Amino acid sequence: MLAIGSRRRSAIAVAMRRAKYAASMRSASSKLHARSRIIDLETYIGKDYLCTYRADGLIVSTPTGSTAYSLAAAGPILEPTLGAIVLAPICPHTLTHRPIVVPSNAVIRVTLRSFGDTVILIPDGQQGIRLNNGDRVEARDYGLPVSLIKLPSRSYYEILREKLKWGER
Repeated sequence: MLAIGSRRRSAIAVAMRRAKYAASMRSASSKLHARSRIIDLETYIGKDYLCTYRADGLIVSTPTGSTAYSLAAAGPILEPTLGAIVLAPICPHTLTHRPIVVPSNAVIRVTLRSFGDTVILIPDGQQGIRLNNGDRVEARDYGLPVSLIKLPSRSYYEILREKLKWGER
């Protein structure tokens, strides 16, 4: 008999704000992405100004999403039970702009400060939303965990080792 368990994982609540318009959704990761140019993304963690990323985009991810697109953008791998959110710039124009890990109770506010290019907010598995200069995206912990089915045959670290081919020559 195969025993199937479940694991609780965090999700991100994402809201886009524009004059006379607002949208919200839930995802494991979201990205702001430009089609052809470097964009400026003014970023705050809570009330504190972090920086203005000059990059192709920005990924905001939970630990579960950290092994997907965030990892491809040189983001860290986070153990899935950690209470954290990753911000990983996509191809930053400045070498000093690196991924950062913030507490899961942080509110991340990103305002688009670029004209003339198509910039899209893409929540994980959702339809993209086109952004305009001045639009603000807020991301925070959703507050309710997502339950995922877990087969008992392999641990998280075994799966990482296998998929990333750690220890192989």
